Amino acid sequence: MRGHGTSAAAKKPYKIKFEKKQKLLDIDSKYRKWAILANYYDISLIRNILAFKISEMIGLEFTPRCEPVDVIVNGNFKGNYFVCDQVEVKEGRVDIEEISDNDITGGYLLEIDQRATKEEKYFLTEKGLIGEIKYPDSDDITKDQENYIKKFLNKLEKNVYLGKLKYIDLYSFYRYFIIQEFCGDIDTVLSSFNVHKKKGDNKLYFGPVWDYDLSFDNDPRLIPTNNKRKFAFYYGSSAGSTRDFIITILKTKNVMKEINETWFELREDGLDYETLKSFIYEQKELLLESANLNMLKWYNSKIGEGVKDYSDCLDIINDYIKTRFDSLPQLLNEFDSDGGNLNNVVKENENQGFHIFGKDNNEKIILFYFFIFLYL
Repeated sequence: MRGHGTSAAAKKPYKIKFEKKQKLLDIDSKYRKWAILANYYDISLIRNILAFKISEMIGLEFTPRCEPVDVIVNGNFKGNYFVCDQVEVKEGRVDIEEISDNDITGGYLLEIDQRATKEEKYFLTEKGLIGEIKYPDSDDITKDQENYIKKFLNKLEKNVYLGKLKYIDLYSFYRYFIIQEFCGDIDTVLSSFNVHKKKGDNKLYFGPVWDYDLSFDNDPRLIPTNNKRKFAFYYGSSAGSTRDFIITILKTKNVMKEINETWFELREDGLDYETLKSFIYEQKELLLESANLNMLKWYNSKIGEGVKDYSDCLDIINDYIKTRFDSLPQLLNEFDSDGGNLNNVVKENENQGFHIFGKDNNEKIILFYFFIFLYL
């Protein structure tokens, strides 16, 4: 079983590990490890693959590949799942040079995560950045390698708070920040925040992206996202000092100017509403029958007051994206020099239920106190 919050759901996500490398579906390469996403908190089933599509469009270096499957056991339909790349250091996945004993500068794969202290190998910087060392894994990493990456992160962090970003790869940071905010990912600074360091390279790179089932207006702490006056990452919880770390980067001279420039470059290069709209409704043709069966299996057909069918579910995502192309550049332009005022965020975070989908705040399905057990 995989996932922290999602492992508490009725419909479980899984991680498969074969004895030998296997090719699954239309994904060309062979691997031993595969992720099986349940998308339990996203009845549309497409929020993760939509975010992955955007990641490809904006030029992030590594993007997980996914294919939908129907799982049937002994003739019984168990639901729609997605077979995806495992986020790991491998050729064709996080395709960076593997670490060796004679060069400990990389590669490293890290995940910023509030639960990292429960893992065998984690880092905790002097100012409170916390995360797991995903590669090298806990069985293989040497003490010298562990000490090296921890020392590097402390040096990077110290420089960031001094206004120096020489250890940050800004190309990937700008794009990672833009996709997180475009999708409205409230948990950006809480978990599934992947970064990596390459061998012989003195910078930290951002990505690959992961975990978007609560994005695109699917989290009551943020709905309606496009009406919020602050970036999405302000409204959720933070793994240690990660939020302060990101705000400090954003406040560094020229960063917001360059993020704005990157946004307009991406728009000119093809990040547009019509392309994403086409992608969304292409999924309807692919998933409609399976999605309807998945609703019957896991939600007893209760799809929300005023929501007639699966098309309405996709319409909500489409409407969000159409408006986001206007609301996000406005936020980018309005970001003030002191990083915004966080004091009023809690007041805006009133709804403690879980919005699966609906036309407005009165058209919801509530999973009782989902966020209470999600973060325990």
